[in-house]
Parts: sequence; structure tokens; C-alpha cells
Amino acid sequence: MKLKNPIQFISPESHRAYVDLRAELLKTQDWETNYSIDKDHDLDWVKHTIYSFVRLYESGNLKTVHKESWYNACLWSLIDTIFDDLESLQVVRGEASSAATNKRKNVDRVIGSKDKIARSSVGYKCDLILRESKAQHEHAYEYCVGETAIKYQNTKTLEEKGLKLPKTMKDMLDDLIIYNKDDHTNLTVFGIYYAGLSLTLLAADRPSTYITRITRLKDHHIASNVAFFGSTILPLLVLIWQVKQQIVKVQNHILSNQTQLNTNSSSDWLQSCLYQNADIVMPTTSTSGEFVNKKRKADN
Repeated sequence: MKLKNPIQFISPESHRAYVDLRAELLKTQDWETNYSIDKDHDLDWVKHTIYSFVRLYESGNLKTVHKESWYNACLWSLIDTIFDDLESLQVVRGEASSAATNKRKNVDRVIGSKDKIARSSVGYKCDLILRESKAQHEHAYEYCVGETAIKYQNTKTLEEKGLKLPKTMKDMLDDLIIYNKDDHTNLTVFGIYYAGLSLTLLAADRPSTYITRITRLKDHHIASNVAFFGSTILPLLVLIWQVKQQIVKVQNHILSNQTQLNTNSSSDWLQSCLYQNADIVMPTTSTSGEFVNKKRKADN
């Protein structure tokens, strides 16, 4: 962790007006005089994000309903920018499909002896996916998925938050566990659902071998009135920052395990390096809801 508290330079109680917030932002902080992206990125992210929210409050845009694209670009882009200092991770936007879900859906796809080969299946299209930054011909492992909506309570929200995100998160977790040599300890993937000014944070982990646990960690709402800046905006920044720390922790844990496996000084690996790796069987609960949905649509 780079910092114990990335928003320590601003108080949540003393600034409740635009002029106070702008005056505080204009002050030069110690870390700005000799800025280093490796050490000071998170503080710079906080200051830049607060300035963006001040402009949103001044313009009154938070009191108006907008399209999904506006919320992605103007409000929830703070999720994208917090990872700017990590070259090993990239945020993919624009209805991208999960590589882990695509991998699961096509695991049994083979060339038939009589029939034409089935078309490649594609998973859910998601508004945000955080994955490893790799070349296009390499498989990129994923750590977080996000979905956007306009209203917090409607049918689309319930389906995406209760079905789409958890299923995609399970595929991502399964993929990481296989990559981690079937070791599920200390592995967690996250889901972020943001609808309008509200955000819900989900987490998926594996408490035992064949149980995937989906946990709703936090529901947070942004106030459209600047008077509630300290009680709504600053806790949001802390929440997003903590998610980043957990994702980095998971990634470092996996890389540490891979490094230990690849730096073994023994030459025993020569005896088995050309053998076929044993397949790791994952529970098929990921597909359990798809048939229910198809049946429901057919009945309607």
C-alpha cells in the first residue's frame, strides 16, 4: 500500500461550499512540489477527482438525469483514473465481454465430424472490465467488472446486479483459481454497479472448494447538494481507493505464487515439463441460470 490515507490533506467537516473547496484545492501540497507518479499518484487522483466534483456541483449537473454514457464519462470515470499508475492493469470500457466468460462458454467447442462447427459464444457485454494489460494474442486475467444504469431501482438494475455481475464475477474468479494452480485462498474479484448517483460494491471469493460466495459490501449514494460533500464524496473516494488496494493485493499474491513455481532450483521439472497438465474441474453453476432465463422467455 502506497499511503495510509490518501485523502488526509482535506477535512470532511470544514468545507461545505464551492468557495471553500476551491480555496483548499488551490493550496499547493508538499507532494506536488516534487511529484512522483509512483509515490503520489493516489493523492493527485483524489485532488483531481474532488475538483471534478466541485465543477459538477457548481454546474448543477448532479441534479439532472442523464444518459448512461454521461455517467460513465463525467461521474464514474474516477474508477478508471485511479489505476493510471499501474502499467500491469487496464480498464476496458464500451460493452466489452469478459475473457473468462468467453473461455468458459467455448471450452467444449470442437470441430464436428458431420455438422458445421458451432459459432463462438460470447459472454455478457459489460460497461467496465479491469484486466491485465497484455498483448491481444495473450489471455488477460480479470479482477473487476462494472455495470452502469440510470435508475437505481428498476428491473434492469435487479437483473444486472443480481445475475449478470455475479455470474461474470464467478467466471473471473474461476479463471484466477485455475491460473493460481487451483489455490483459492486470498483470491477475490469485485463487481461495481453504479446507477445514477448510487453505487453498490460486490465481492466474490471462494470460502471452500465448490462454494462461490457473493457478498454485497457497500451501498453508497452521492448527494446532489454540496452541503453533503464531506459525508458522501470523501467516503466514496476512500471506498474506490480501498478496492484498488485489494485488487493490487490479489494480483501480487498470484504473481508471487507464479514466481515461486518458476524459480525452483531443482531440475525435477525436466521429468514432467512435456506432460499434459491435468484439467481442473470447476463447478458448472455458472450456467445454471441461463436455461432458466431461456425457459422464462419462451413461456412469455
